[in-house]
Amino acid sequence: RTFLFRNRNDIERSGLRLQNEDIDWNSEIGQKLAHLLLPSTQEMNFRIAHELAHIELFDPLVKVPLASAALVASYHIALVAPRFLPRLVITGFPLLFGAGLFVYLQLSSALGDHVISV
Repeated sequence: RTFLFRNRNDIERSGLRLQNEDIDWNSEIGQKLAHLLLPSTQEMNFRIAHELAHIELFDPLVKVPLASAALVASYHIALVAPRFLPRLVITGFPLLFGAGLFVYLQLSSALGDHVISV
């Protein structure tokens, strides 16, 4: 769920309708609906923490395919490159690419853990 409204004016200006009828925001039901549509500070804090927990849980799901793709790309570069490039570039590029990816993943993991623990 996303938060579309910041205040009561946002709700009233949205043109929100219920069963193709305008909503009277001054009625009891309209006020209750407006209250439900505006997030409280506690609700926003919970949703942010919830998303951070999911990011932390699914972090390997992002890193594993990326590392696998880097390995496959390095393999294919090593197969195709001998026709076009000198041997030093052939061996150096996959190693440099893999090392760069490893450093990037380690830094992003460390920074992510630091942000989540704050």
